[in-house]
Order: sequence, then structure tokens, then C-alpha cells
Amino acid sequence: HQLNYYIFDIVSHTEEKNRIVSVNTWSMCDKLDILESLTSRPSPHLPLYLKHFIVKKNIEIMFDCVSKGASNHHIYEHEGLRNKNDGFIFTPASNNLYTFLPGTAKNVLKWKWPDMLTIDFLLKKEEGDKIGFYYVVTERLLKDGTELRVKRNIYFKAISMSKLVIANDIKDKLIDSLSLSTPTIAECYFNPNTFQWEIILLRQDKMHPNSFLTLFSTLQNAVENVTTNDIIRALDYRPESAFEKRDNHHIKVAKKKQLVLTCRVVVKGKHNHIFFEVFCKFDDRGIWTKVVGSLDEVLGIREQQGNDLCNFIKYQVAKWDHDDGKQGMVDMVFVPRLGKWKIIRYYPKKALHEKCDATMSLDIMENMAKLPINRTNAAQSRKHRYVDTIQRQQKKPKILRY
Repeated sequence: HQLNYYIFDIVSHTEEKNRIVSVNTWSMCDKLDILESLTSRPSPHLPLYLKHFIVKKNIEIMFDCVSKGASNHHIYEHEGLRNKNDGFIFTPASNNLYTFLPGTAKNVLKWKWPDMLTIDFLLKKEEGDKIGFYYVVTERLLKDGTELRVKRNIYFKAISMSKLVIANDIKDKLIDSLSLSTPTIAECYFNPNTFQWEIILLRQDKMHPNSFLTLFSTLQNAVENVTTNDIIRALDYRPESAFEKRDNHHIKVAKKKQLVLTCRVVVKGKHNHIFFEVFCKFDDRGIWTKVVGSLDEVLGIREQQGNDLCNFIKYQVAKWDHDDGKQGMVDMVFVPRLGKWKIIRYYPKKALHEKCDATMSLDIMENMAKLPINRTNAAQSRKHRYVDTIQRQQKKPKILRY
């Protein structure tokens, strides 16, 4: 098989006389000039290809370049480029908004097709014919004055082998892998129609599963269910009346009984940063781990500065002091339409482990993802878009230029 290398960003490159030039702080537009020149050079050992960059107004046309192949994979095919596709990355053109750095880039959005919202679990044999699913949390330990970070595998759930949904081409490999001493990491997808986790791929390149926050956030994305239609609406300047009615996903979610997540709110550091955490149990103890990625995901802290409850949390919790630090408990509900959590209640007291349980929080997200709703796939959603078909046939997306 021929290996191809697809490039979507660049940190530095080598000019004449082997001089290394850093372009990390350049705008994406300027980076593309460098990437074009690099990929235009012949490379017999490892062919280099530049991923297609388009202006956001052409996203609708690019969605049409993706189709389901015979193997049920999403296949992107356009202007000679053909590869598997799991979604699209929305990258700011300005270097003021985006610089390539390790960690999470808050101004970069990675949108994935609903059936590509996957999690890497550690699988283990349990009692009987059951297979245990585990995620990972990082525990900080202090030894001889040095802080150590130790990964702890946390039990999530167990599923009977007879009820396990496994891709046919990896079933035998999975059975063989579970009998070995090396970790078995499997990429899994939560099917909202069958309410089951499906094993779609064995990750032989990984030794550890995904973290609790990744698992929780992925389930949250499944509940939020941002469709291609939603993206087109968000990036389009046409009036709302130009579109058909919104799909019923968020309407049906809103009609369901709201599931309440209880977690610890704790203030840390000299700048009084607020964190929302749940308790992950392992062995005879456990650790607190972040459940909501940032304050940007919480309604009220920023959007509703005048809200009495939010002000109470922001200013009063900093005065509450326990052995474990400044903390309290909050009840929150998820608002799929906005993709954010809404604080509905605050308890100015020490957080209880049994109320802020990580397993309970994952059950909440699973139950929300299980709601019997009509998921609009890409092919169906295209029927409800406002599209000038003549203009669409004549117009092609401009590649590599903002």
C-alpha cells in the first residue's frame, strides 16, 4: 500500500543553507504559501499532500464532497484528493486567534460526523463472559518533594460478550488481544438508536484509553448533535426565512425531563479560577477530576453576569473554606440548543462524593444520548437546505485561499 502524508498546518520549515525558519506565529494565509511550495516538490519516498482549505461560505459545497463508501466510511473526494473523512476543522485565518501550540486550541473547532464521535476504551475480561470498559484519569502524587502524575484506569461498565456489537473484521483479533498481557484499546461509538457501544476498531498504536473528560465531552457532543444544517445556518448570512424549519432534534430534547448533574465547584489559585469536578472512584479511594472543560461551557458565569445565583457562586464560594479548599456543590442541566450547562442550584457546603459521582454523570449523558429522536444524516439534511441548484452547479469552492 502507498502511504500518503496529508498536511494541515506547519510550525517551522527549512530554507536554503538548512536555515530553520519558525512560522508558528504567522497567519494561516501566509502559512498556506509555504505549504503550497513544500507539497509541490516531488517526494518519491513519502508523497506530501496539502489538505484542502476553503472559505467558510463554501462549506455547503464541501459537505457534498463527502459520501458514504462501500465500507461505510465517510469518503472525501474533490479535485484529485480522495481520503477517509471523519469531519472538518474550522481554523481562524488570523494569527491573533490561532497559533499552533500543544494542548487544546479554544479557537479551533473540530466538527465530526455523528457516527465518528468515538472513544478509545481499555477493554478487560471480567467475570463470566463480560468485557469491562475503562477510561483513564491522572492522579497527582507528591513523592520526595516531586510531583508525579500516575494514570489510573477507572471502571465504566461491563457488557456481555454475546451482546457486544463488534465489527466483523476485528472480532477474532479482539478475542486474541484480550488473552494477551498487553492492553487492549478499542475505538468505540455510542449508537443512539440501539443504545449500545459499538467496537469499530482496535487501536494497536495506543497503550492508554481516553480520559474521563474526553468521554464526557464526546457524549455531550452526541446530545448536542450539531448537524450539517446547523453549521450552514451558523455560517450563512441569509435570513432564517430562507431555510426550511429546523430539524426536531433540539425540540424533542427540550420536551424531555431535564436530567440534573451534581458536581463540585471549587475555587483554586490566586486568581480564583472556578472548576467543576466529579469524583472518580478506584480501589478504596478516588480523585476529583474536571467534568466541564471550561467556564465557556457554563451559562451564567459570563453570559448572565447580573444573575444573582451566578454572582453568589463567583464571589461567595471564594470565601467558603474547607480542608479540601474553597468549594461547594452545584446542580446543572444541559441545554443542547446552546451546547452549554445551566446552573440551577448552589449548595455552599463541602461537596459529597456520593452526589458528585463520575459514573452517575456518565449515566446522565448516556441517558440523554438515548433519547428517541430523529437524527438527520447528511443526505437527509441536504433535502431541507436552501440551495440555488443552478448556481451550485456552476460554482466550485476555491481551494487554498481565504
